[in-house]
Amino acid sequence: MSSADRQSYPRMLDPAGCNRPLIREYESFPDNVVDMRRCTVGSSTRSWIPSPKSTPFPLPEQIEEPPAQSSPPIVPKTEKWEDQTQLPQLLTPRSPSRKHTRIKNKGLRKSWYNPNRWIDRIKVKKRKLQPVAENWIQSERRQATIQEWRAEGYWARPTIDGVMVDNLTPSIIPRDYPPTTEEIEYAIANVGTNPDVWIPGIYHESLPERPLLWRELPLQITGRLPAGIQLNPMLEHRPLGQSPIEFDMRLEKIDGVLIGYSPPIPDDPNPLPLYMIPNGPNGLQPATYPGVNFLPVTIIADETSPRFPWPFAVVSATHASLHITIRDVLIACITNFHQRMSMQEVESLSAVRREHLYQTYYSRLKAAGIRDSDSGIERIDYLGDRHYFRGFEVAPNGTLIMFVGPPS
Repeated sequence: MSSADRQSYPRMLDPAGCNRPLIREYESFPDNVVDMRRCTVGSSTRSWIPSPKSTPFPLPEQIEEPPAQSSPPIVPKTEKWEDQTQLPQLLTPRSPSRKHTRIKNKGLRKSWYNPNRWIDRIKVKKRKLQPVAENWIQSERRQATIQEWRAEGYWARPTIDGVMVDNLTPSIIPRDYPPTTEEIEYAIANVGTNPDVWIPGIYHESLPERPLLWRELPLQITGRLPAGIQLNPMLEHRPLGQSPIEFDMRLEKIDGVLIGYSPPIPDDPNPLPLYMIPNGPNGLQPATYPGVNFLPVTIIADETSPRFPWPFAVVSATHASLHITIRDVLIACITNFHQRMSMQEVESLSAVRREHLYQTYYSRLKAAGIRDSDSGIERIDYLGDRHYFRGFEVAPNGTLIMFVGPPS
């Protein structure tokens, strides 16, 4: 769609009051959705035309908080206090007949002249923080732009002579040497008739240019996510308005994710829905910047139970050396919530919650047109009518909070 066509259709502004239109009629929901017509390459002789630039969403200013105090404050010794009446209670001088006193149940001596001596010796249980990725350099943090998210999808799944090729997944048989210019041009010229000649991971002037942000190997996450990690706009939770994508997790497939609407045609005034192609440029966009190999999801927002009983992790479903993509996140959600609930898990619920669980289960079978099913109660039934994906946020503990909600 040209820029003139985009301006001719009505728009609705963000309910939060932002000037940038977020919910746009006849357009895609997230700004980084790839236009399939722009990821087509005819031959190796035609240069790539980049996507049009758009103004990125303004980010809120981050207020730097002072560093937390890691040790108790140092109290001066009694010799430095001239007026003994102003001493703290711990620094009250002992009488000549008073000796060191043992702390009950601790076996430690209390020094009345140096309180820090025995304070430091008491074993205090501190919460051990999980290590974060050390190679995420503080000085290089920045926000990926809308164009960079879209460009990575262009590079990962370009269409050449009507054939969508996989330029992201490494070859099954690794090459001992990089491809030559002649091999690259031969692959581009003949992939339309013989897709087997394609060489993944190649760069050429006629192909979309890959951003530098995701050319390195993904960060190896072993615990907490790095501070300042950026989520793909398709996965970001919006407090108000339209969800970035419409993803019904009751469906056991990921090819029904709605990402927007196309403009109406003269014969049909109604806009046509646009669905994500999981293996296309939209599904292969990175889930985060920087790219990571592990995304822990441990919290469901607005959950009434003390903890989420089924935390799960997102990993690459294609190759261990690749960063996590949008498709990997959708696959992980479907895989986790379509597991059966055990009898112990059902019986551990309250009577009211168990009744809602049964109602959701029979409602799901009725919506799918199934009368009798041996699939049993699944975890998706536990969510009730909140079976639509609403996005993620990074929790203070370095994991992801998942937001779910009813149909909009």
